[in-house]
Amino acid sequence: MLNGLNLDSCAISVEGFEDLIEVKAPYFALESLHFDIDGWLIARVPVQCENTFERTLMDVAEIGRHLAILGSCFGALAHPLKLRHYYLVWKADLKTFDNLISDTRPDYLFARTKAVFTSKRELIAESELLDTTGEVAARLNVRYRVMKEKSFHRVYDRYIQDVSPVIESVNPYGKSIDIKILSVDDQTLSATIGQVAPEMCLGHFDRVKALPVATSSQCMFKSCCLFLRNLLGEDEARFVLTSTDLRADNLALAGQEVDIKISLVDVKGDLFTVRSIATNNHGEAVGEAVSHIKKAS
Repeated sequence: MLNGLNLDSCAISVEGFEDLIEVKAPYFALESLHFDIDGWLIARVPVQCENTFERTLMDVAEIGRHLAILGSCFGALAHPLKLRHYYLVWKADLKTFDNLISDTRPDYLFARTKAVFTSKRELIAESELLDTTGEVAARLNVRYRVMKEKSFHRVYDRYIQDVSPVIESVNPYGKSIDIKILSVDDQTLSATIGQVAPEMCLGHFDRVKALPVATSSQCMFKSCCLFLRNLLGEDEARFVLTSTDLRADNLALAGQEVDIKISLVDVKGDLFTVRSIATNNHGEAVGEAVSHIKKAS
C-alpha cells in the first residue's frame, strides 16, 4: 500500500483523469499507466514535438509537459477526495544527463514519478524520464499549487474572454510556437509570441483556456536558443539544456499577449547561463527561469 493505493492492481485506466485534474488530450498523452513494485507511477510517453533546436531524445519542454502531468496524476490518485482539483506548476527544477543527447528520436519513452502532499494545497513530485535502456535521462522536481475547482474559478473566471472556436482535430504540441524577435544584441534578446490563441491551450484547463507552463517555458527556451544562435553567429546551432530552475506565479490566458526577455548571465567555455522571463500584457510574470545551456557538439 502507498498513501492508501493498492499497488497490486498494476494497470490504471487513463479515463477519468480529465475529471480529476482538468487535463485531457491532446495535452494529456500519457499511456499505459501503472505502478511498479517500488511505488513509482509509470507511463509511456510519446515523442511528439519536432526537433528544431535541441540534440536530444525529447525536447526539454515536452519532458516537462509529460512529467508534470504524470506527477499530477499521482496526486489525483493519492488525494483522499476524488473530486476535480487543479494542479498548478509554480516551481520546478530540471536536470538532464548525458544519455539524453541523441541525433535520433524514438517514437516513445517511459517516465516515472513519486509524489507527496505537503499540505492540502501543495504537492511535490519527483519525476524521471528514462532512455531506451531504462536509465534516467532527465529528472524533474515540481511543486504544485493544488486548488479546488471552486477556488480556481473564483480566481480565474474573471479573466475569461470571448475566444473563437477551436478546431480540436489539430494537435498544437507537435511543434513549437512561433517567436518574433523584437531586438537582439550580444547581451539580451526581446521577443514576443503575440496573443495567446485558444488552440495553443488545447486540453489544458479548457474552461479558462490557460497556456500550459510547459508551453511558456518552451517559448522561453526557444528564445534562449535564438539568442545563442545570434551570439555564436550560427543559424543552425543546436543545444542541450543541462539544468534549469523555473518559477511560474501566474497563468497566461487566451487573449493575453506574452513577451519574453532573455539576458546573458555567464559564459564558461561552451556552457551558457541565461536568464529568461515571460510576462503578459498585465505586467504579470508567467514564467521565470535561469538555465544552463551548452552547445551540442
